[in-house]
Amino acid sequence: MMEKDIANLIDILHLEEKEILERFRFTMEGRRLTKAEALRFIQFLRDELEKNPPLKH
Repeated sequence: MMEKDIANLIDILHLEEKEILERFRFTMEGRRLTKAEALRFIQFLRDELEKNPPLKH
């Protein structure tokens, strides 16, 4: 299931942050990320995917 969630997240990274935050609950080691942490994570993913676009699935 996690792989499907990751693929879904990658597919919607073009959306506004607000919409992404409404669709996903970001956690790390069982702790929910703060809004600021989640936004930094989203930006990190966008930056990394810009450097290395994912293969189409």
